[in-house]
Order: sequence, then C-alpha cells, then structure tokens
Amino acid sequence: TKMSLVTSVNTDAPPIIVAHGEQDCSVSTQPSQLFVNRLIQQGVEHERIVVPEAAHEEFPVGAGIGNEKLQRFFDKHFDIASVHKAAF
Repeated sequence: TKMSLVTSVNTDAPPIIVAHGEQDCSVSTQPSQLFVNRLIQQGVEHERIVVPEAAHEEFPVGAGIGNEKLQRFFDKHFDIASVHKAAF
C-alpha cells in the first residue's frame, strides 16, 4: 500500500500548518485541499495558507507566509519556550 498524508491523519495529529503556492506547477492545490478536508473531518487544528503568486520553491512560499504568521501559529499551538529550555 502507498503512504498517504490524507489517509494517515487521525484525531491524534498535532496542529498542522499547510502552505501552498498558488502558482505551483509541480503540485496542484487539490492534494493540499484533500489533506485539509481530512484534517477538518478528524477535528485536527490547522491553518491552510495559499500564497498568491508563489511557486513550488521553498523561499517564495516562506516569504509569502511571513515569519510573523508562522510565529503566531507556533505561539498558539506549541510551548516553544519550554521546548527551548529543555533542549539547553
């Protein structure tokens, strides 16, 4: 059997951020929408961001999301201070 993000999602999944470039020619937005639909079905907290004019490359999507939006997501869902403290 093939591994699939869509079928592997369950209610134990951590919060997930899904970012997709609107101009991605390598991967259409349909698979990420199917994934988000499954997250909703399983009640998993998530945020989906479609970045206008971003392609598949990492940097355009990262730039389109912006560090502030990522930081808000992580601050909302994860106790980064305690993870950092435990690591050092």
